[in-house]
Amino acid sequence: MSTGKHPRRHASAKASKRPKKNTSSGAGTLLGAILAVALLALVGWFFSSARAPSEQPAQPQSQQAVPGRAPDSITVLTGPTSGIYYPIGGAFANVLNAMGYQTTATATGATGENIKAITSGGGELAIAMSDSVIQAIEGFGAYEGKPKVTDLRAMMGLWPNVVQIVTTEDSGIRSFADLRGKRVGVGAIKSGVEINARMIFEAHGMTYKDADVEFLAYGDAINMMLNGQCDAAFVTSGLGNATIRKLGESKKIVFVPVEGAALQRLTQKYPFYINWTIPKEAYGTDADTTT
Repeated sequence: MSTGKHPRRHASAKASKRPKKNTSSGAGTLLGAILAVALLALVGWFFSSARAPSEQPAQPQSQQAVPGRAPDSITVLTGPTSGIYYPIGGAFANVLNAMGYQTTATATGATGENIKAITSGGGELAIAMSDSVIQAIEGFGAYEGKPKVTDLRAMMGLWPNVVQIVTTEDSGIRSFADLRGKRVGVGAIKSGVEINARMIFEAHGMTYKDADVEFLAYGDAINMMLNGQCDAAFVTSGLGNATIRKLGESKKIVFVPVEGAALQRLTQKYPFYINWTIPKEAYGTDADTTT
């Protein structure tokens, strides 16, 4: 299962307009190349907060609330240093620096924190999971009862995120129902991974009360699995995740499938999920896994 299919996936986006200082450099070509290879499956989204353009751009309101921020500074919100958002965000920051902007890439708690920060002046660009962005814009799911965040704008799709529920052969876990009573890392609280986990529990007719859940970033959860302190972990990322590979170096890994009626309920209620396959070649497992 991948989070990505939604009518808004082709929506255009604008960041706040600022004067370009060096668009003739090779950085412009590099940025164009990044845009060109952006995948259509919008799960990892690069996004910004919408700004009204003007002939002489005023300092955005979000920056006015942050003392010491220069008008042409751009903060790129990424994720934990152990994850993929951090180096990707750093690459974008390098491109923008080469174009003449004052740019920094900031480590964050990823999706949930990034959505909150970008709407309160904590940054201009961010990486987030598209399903969380959609929920924030439309005010449902994890954002039920909260004001709709209508000024977010998607800039490009980066890669398809695949929900990988990883365990080990010696855990005895083979199906989602087997997670009952087990120690399960569901992601940092209110992170994109944790939002996925909550929905998938729901699709299986279960809640967190049915398992011994730990609100851990997946890197921490997998480290605990290596030490025998955790039985399974939700990892929503691109395939070939480094932390899963690390686990596979010392333990035989198994993926818990999301399939059948549960998958049908999930995709019907939340159409940004689509059926996906983790091929056995991705991590050297015995069989492909439906997710």
